Amino acid sequence: MGLNRMFSTTQIRAIMRHARRFAADTRGATAIEYAMVAGGIAVAIVAAVTRLGSQTNTMFANVSTMLK
Repeated sequence: MGLNRMFSTTQIRAIMRHARRFAADTRGATAIEYAMVAGGIAVAIVAAVTRLGSQTNTMFANVSTMLK
């Protein structure tokens, strides 16, 4: 079934006009870029905290061993 049977010519033109306008809209691109930067920062924080937590755990284990 072709588009001509489903929609009138006027409707197809309106759909195409909206599609072109949607494709040209760049307002959401900035939000996506900020989200990607925030995600990268979050990954770096998790990596740092995980490493710091591991080192802290080792330090307390060494202190505990020395106190025994």
